[in-house]
Amino acid sequence: MLKDSEKKEMLRLAAADSLRSDFRELIKRRPKVSTDANTVDLDCVINFFNIVNAFCNHQRKPFRRIIDKNMKM
Repeated sequence: MLKDSEKKEMLRLAAADSLRSDFRELIKRRPKVSTDANTVDLDCVINFFNIVNAFCNHQRKPFRRIIDKNMKM
């Protein structure tokens, strides 16, 4: 549940012209990740996730191989 102060801040940000114009610019510049309804450009998707990860400032975790003899889903 959001506090009243958090709700007010979200409403203030949603009404900000600068934020709206920033999102409009992002929409104009976003790459097209699919050529049709059934295909996806994986290089574009991976690049997107790398950019989001850098934006969020998350440190990469070291790769850990999953070792199991009986892996079922």
